Amino acid sequence: GALGALGWVYAIREAATSNLRKLVERFGQDWAQGTIVPKVLAMATDPNYLHRMTTLFCINVLSEVCGQEITTKQMLPTVLRMAADAVANVRFNVAKSLQRIGPILDSRWGDVTPLWGQP
Repeated sequence: GALGALGWVYAIREAATSNLRKLVERFGQDWAQGTIVPKVLAMATDPNYLHRMTTLFCINVLSEVCGQEITTKQMLPTVLRMAADAVANVRFNVAKSLQRIGPILDSRWGDVTPLWGQP
């Protein structure tokens, strides 16, 4: 087919995160905080690095629909812990996630980009 294996992985991931967004928009932040967010954050310590990467992709989407408080209090600490991951690709995606969720964070965090140096 036109899509290689990585293309399919990307397509499935995009569809899943799009559905995640729609679910939270439909059922609300409280539902997400009690149902989805704990499951996503639990994957951050999964032995399979692909599952850890999925945590970051989900956090990127969830932060947009769950808002500042849930992102700052629940998701950010997980992302920051993942910065020490043994897999370089996970660490790289932590940097991308911080860039993505940075504007959503509580202003007391300020600009998170200095944590990663200049682009």
